[in-house]
Amino acid sequence: MKMAKLMKEIRAIHNNDSETARRLGISRQSVFNISDGTNIPKDETIVAMAKELKLDEAKLMIQAKVQRSRGHSKEVWEKIAKKYESVAASILLLPALPLIFDAINVYYVK
Repeated sequence: MKMAKLMKEIRAIHNNDSETARRLGISRQSVFNISDGTNIPKDETIVAMAKELKLDEAKLMIQAKVQRSRGHSKEVWEKIAKKYESVAASILLLPALPLIFDAINVYYVK
């Protein structure tokens, strides 16, 4: 997800650039510059944004790195982002595995 879109979501929550800036520990100008895509936030701001939106900090950090990168390094960071998504999706499935195996067992054993 683009950092500009996330900043716009945070701005909408607070309905006030001054409050958004205060909560993120940045200036109002930085809020505006991130919102319009001029700047990509610093790591500390990304962590604060993740907390505001209750999102995965690591995922946002990787996405910001993808946005900051150019050329071949951008391709590498995009691969890292995809791998992270795959791992995260697998982890989310772990609690459901016993149910899935029970369903398979019931279906195939009968």
